[in-house]
Amino acid sequence: MTNAEYACFLSAGGYEDERWWDTAAGRDWRLGIGTAQALHENARKWLERFRAEPELLDKEVAKGTSSDTVRERWQQRLRMTEAELDVHLRECYPEHRFTEPYVWRKGRYDRPAQPVVGVCWHEARAYCAWLSAQTGEAYRLPTEVEWEAAARGQAGRAFAFGDAFDEQKANTVETRARRTTPVGVFVGGDTPEGVSDLSGNTWEWTSSLFGMDQFVPDYAYPYRAQDGRESAEAGNYVMPVVRGGAYNLDHAMARAAFRIGDMPCLRYSNNGFRLASPG
Repeated sequence: MTNAEYACFLSAGGYEDERWWDTAAGRDWRLGIGTAQALHENARKWLERFRAEPELLDKEVAKGTSSDTVRERWQQRLRMTEAELDVHLRECYPEHRFTEPYVWRKGRYDRPAQPVVGVCWHEARAYCAWLSAQTGEAYRLPTEVEWEAAARGQAGRAFAFGDAFDEQKANTVETRARRTTPVGVFVGGDTPEGVSDLSGNTWEWTSSLFGMDQFVPDYAYPYRAQDGRESAEAGNYVMPVVRGGAYNLDHAMARAAFRIGDMPCLRYSNNGFRLASPG
């Protein structure tokens, strides 16, 4: 989904029209309710991880998936008392009503042909509902098993383009673009079926749930559609699955089988989405 396509949703007043926000958590999010607390909890979970693995911050900087500035911010947080951290997180992530993607006006990410990023799960679902109403077709987020089938194909590829990683075929941290690239630039990375950017560029929201912990799934493979993982009303603390890796992450996360969760209200420069077509 490109910025040019998402701009149509903005121009049509998509953030003002409750019809497109089809879950209780999504409707609250649109009004600015519940936009912060899950972010606070996510930050605390990462702090727990950094305390358990003190060398992790340095590893991320060495790989290029984090910066010295980000490392210093987390180091400051690690030195805070619980009361100081609470104040800090409220200052960083206040409750707020959003009416456009997080990085919509930042030149690194806002070109028409770049994928829209900085959108949360609720925004992605709202766009799907809006587009369905405009076209009369049932557009939606793909389930993660649909996403993986498109990326791996019948051959079960490790990456969308084959079994061996090639930094010339995907926008990951190894490519050093340091931003999203226009959709379809990495032609060699297309699947044999002609689908672009399934490995790298942006994480892509799916409709499927992962669980309460970003790294330990409540909903494991094999995929079972009837076990609750396709519930749209799980709230803001159960994480949907994101797939595909991103421009600022290493290629291991761009593997077609790699799965991880993100809180549905998270809006980062590497979160985007694509649609499951009705046709």
